[in-house]
Amino acid sequence: MIKFLSAEWRELLEQNGLGNFEALWNLDADWFEEPNRCRGGWSGVCRIELKRPDGGVCAAFLKRQHNHTRSTLHHALRGEPTLQAEVRNIQRLAAQGIPTLELLCHGQQACANGRNALLLTKELTGYQPLSDLISPERIQQLGIARRRAIARAVADMVHKLHLSHLVHNCLYPKHVFVRLQDERIDVRLIDVEKARIRRSAWRRTLRDLDSLNRRAPNVSRTDRLSFLLAYLQQSKLDRQAKKLWRRLAGRMNKGK
Repeated sequence: MIKFLSAEWRELLEQNGLGNFEALWNLDADWFEEPNRCRGGWSGVCRIELKRPDGGVCAAFLKRQHNHTRSTLHHALRGEPTLQAEVRNIQRLAAQGIPTLELLCHGQQACANGRNALLLTKELTGYQPLSDLISPERIQQLGIARRRAIARAVADMVHKLHLSHLVHNCLYPKHVFVRLQDERIDVRLIDVEKARIRRSAWRRTLRDLDSLNRRAPNVSRTDRLSFLLAYLQQSKLDRQAKKLWRRLAGRMNKGK
């Protein structure tokens, strides 16, 4: 019914009166993201705060879904909760050493008119979406050196993702979270429910880099090149890299 990822978090949730599926599902909390409604179901996210015994607070995000499913090879008729795919991909990325969300608990439960599912993840404290960092107001404030360092950190993460034969499939700047700490830059991926194994390296690269490139209009051509070289782990563009560069630029210009 519900699976806890650690005894520590189970104890903390129980101390907050949220130690079972029913309590989490029926929790009265404001929507952080208004429910997405489609195909007779819905999926929404709330931000909650868990009180610690020492008086501190731990923030977490609670995703709840009702009949929010997708058809898969193994769930062709009934469908699979999209949340189940997200849990699987979070665990898959973690196993590959690719930083993502920290799972606290997840579960499913049959109800009178379908199926409910929930997922609780720890808030990424100190992180901010890449989309905020590259907004018109922020990007110039960062300075060239800082922008290049962020580009390398994000590129290294995407490179590692693709080396694992995984494609994010929805790699927008708002789904890449960045934490800046002095000279250190940490990067995490979120919203990984659409991630898939894709054997073609070219298709993995084109799919994710195109999504990221077209949704970063404020990033300069020089910074884009810096990102691409870091992703390819090259000091200059070779013939194949130039082909990729032209393809990405062509897709971006076509979308204008």
